[in-house]
Amino acid sequence: MFQEILDKMVSKPEFSGNEQSASILGTVIFGFFILGLVIPDSWWGVHFLNFVSPAMKTACLVLAVMLLGYSWVAKNKTIQSEITNEKKWSKTFPYILGTVAGFVFYNIPMAGDVYGNARGFQDILDTTVERLPSDFYTNLFSFELVPGNGRGGVTLIVQFISYAMQVTVYDAFKIMGAVCGVGFVVAWVWSVHYFIKVRAWQITLVLVGLTSPFLIIYFGHVETYAPVYLILFLWSLLFVLFIRTRKSALYWTLVPLLLIGVRLHTLMYLLGPAFLVATLYQFNLKSAVSNRILDFKGVFKWMYLPLFAGGIILYFFVFKDFNDPRSLSTDFKDIDRLFLPMVSPEAPLDNYNMFSPSHLLDFFNMMLFWSPPVLVLLGYVLIQKRRSLNWKLPEVNLLLLSFLLFATILFSMNPLFSMPMDWDLFCFPVPILLLLLLLLVAQVEKEPIKMNVLSASGGLMVLCIPAFSVFLTLEQNSYRIERVGVHIYKTYYEHSSTYLLMSLKMIDDPNLYQARVEGLITELEDYALPNNDKQYAELLIENAFFNFYVMQNATEARKMMLKSMEYDQLQPRFEQFIFEINRRLVQEDYVFTQKDKQKADQFIKEGKRLLREEKNYEKALDEFRYSTYYTPIDGRTLLFSIEALFLLKRYPEAFNFATKLVTLKFPNHQTALRIGIHTALESKHYGDALRYSEIYIENFERDELILTVNKRLEARENVGELKFLFNRGS
Repeated sequence: MFQEILDKMVSKPEFSGNEQSASILGTVIFGFFILGLVIPDSWWGVHFLNFVSPAMKTACLVLAVMLLGYSWVAKNKTIQSEITNEKKWSKTFPYILGTVAGFVFYNIPMAGDVYGNARGFQDILDTTVERLPSDFYTNLFSFELVPGNGRGGVTLIVQFISYAMQVTVYDAFKIMGAVCGVGFVVAWVWSVHYFIKVRAWQITLVLVGLTSPFLIIYFGHVETYAPVYLILFLWSLLFVLFIRTRKSALYWTLVPLLLIGVRLHTLMYLLGPAFLVATLYQFNLKSAVSNRILDFKGVFKWMYLPLFAGGIILYFFVFKDFNDPRSLSTDFKDIDRLFLPMVSPEAPLDNYNMFSPSHLLDFFNMMLFWSPPVLVLLGYVLIQKRRSLNWKLPEVNLLLLSFLLFATILFSMNPLFSMPMDWDLFCFPVPILLLLLLLLVAQVEKEPIKMNVLSASGGLMVLCIPAFSVFLTLEQNSYRIERVGVHIYKTYYEHSSTYLLMSLKMIDDPNLYQARVEGLITELEDYALPNNDKQYAELLIENAFFNFYVMQNATEARKMMLKSMEYDQLQPRFEQFIFEINRRLVQEDYVFTQKDKQKADQFIKEGKRLLREEKNYEKALDEFRYSTYYTPIDGRTLLFSIEALFLLKRYPEAFNFATKLVTLKFPNHQTALRIGIHTALESKHYGDALRYSEIYIENFERDELILTVNKRLEARENVGELKFLFNRGS
């Protein structure tokens, strides 16, 4: 079966393909941009027109429509395949363009950068490394085949830049991004010049590379991929040059470059098959692999499929991720959640697994994000020019193998922060795809150039420009992250509230903040899961904090906090906040509603049952505490809580409750004082016990027990034994 498929893929039919293939592909992809304009949440890979200024949106749409429209009427128009002056190109242009790009990369950094691991660096961005760690060089040259090891390596490079140049960590990231960006631009433009000789193609391909949204990585992105993708592109380029020239110097450059790449990211191991072939070439062992193995069908059959089968074995029998819970809310190592499961976990994580529509849509969005013009040009070459392509070139087939390996592993990988937020990780195939495009175009560039191809790709280049505007403008990025957060909430779910709240905190206007957070709460309410929705609950809690501290609206804050409990059990760290809200409301003479009292009664009733019938004192205390969220001043709650605490022998806590009981005079003043005296004695608060006994004697009839306690407390006579008087009931 595979043989038949492969034969069809590389067959040379009698016709040259659809003359309008570029126009068709360009128009289809333009349609996805329109979908991104209409449904920005789902089409996050191409939705950038939503967030730019009206002027930019109009200009980009009009120009794109004009260019795509022209591609349909220009199908028979061609331009001369003019050969460029090679010397003029190679000496100056790549370096001038690279220098300009580096200036832009450094001076226009990403605004509101919370993508990938960027938020993990937030606490140290303003610091300067004064001293390198004692184990700096040991860690720098350590190789471990574990996820995250490479991230640590790049972080060490950032620390070294900060230390050596005495700049902040943030500036070190910007410097690293700019330097690597210069390297990539120079390497890309040089590669275009080296492989492509026709001027029209050169201009088109240079622009294709420079408008790929993947380049946003170099705009001061606080992440670790800037050097990784530069090395990936350089290694792939040198690999192609070595296969073609067999120069030993190139091979011996590949070796350390691959080691550096592997140190900076674990996925660089996927270049291993290509490197193995290069090694066979270098040591004259090419006879170990026949030419048939290195053509397209051979590489697919004898390299990709066995590696794919090995990956399946690892997935099912080593990592066993096919039925993984996928939850990231507990402590775990990256390797524990390396791949997506095939079986959906329980709600609310049930919308995302390996082959769920949500994941397929995300990966398709990611492919569109890579570079729409590249997709059009590749489609044009593969459809319309496939008769001219030589699929026996080992460098082309091994690049394609590397692309497939990266794409396959990324498709199965669990995006720990979600794919829209982890877009930088999922750009691994782009450098290889760009170089592969060059090698394919180089085979057909001398044939007449169809204007519809250049026009269609140009229209999509225009539509890539808004992506740069959005990532580099704080307000636009804020709105984009909000829509991405909504998409994540409905699909991937994990971390969605974190991104929604990050998007809101990028704005300073409190009224706009309130309008946006309330809009999100309303929008997502229909999707929220009662009693099982931590993300929605956190959104409500954030709104409560905002209302309480910024808008000074304790009533609305309390409403949000209580509503959050309908979706997730209140975390202990938020209890003090709701108590603070209730204290302020009590001071403001807020009248708690009958509904509040009914809710509190339910908790008290359940707590009493747990206390008296099941003897589950800890759980009973939880129920009594929950009741105070609804009626903060309730003597019944205090009384039952004291009883439970006494049975648990937690006397100091019981005394704290008793002081409030005395203040409330519940169930009456006399009983409250006796409880106050008893708990004070048990917890060794003898001064308070004396004070309560004096109040008791002053206000109530003679009581021998209280008189004895009072007398011995005043004389400080065996006060430690007084608690036993209550225990004996004497």
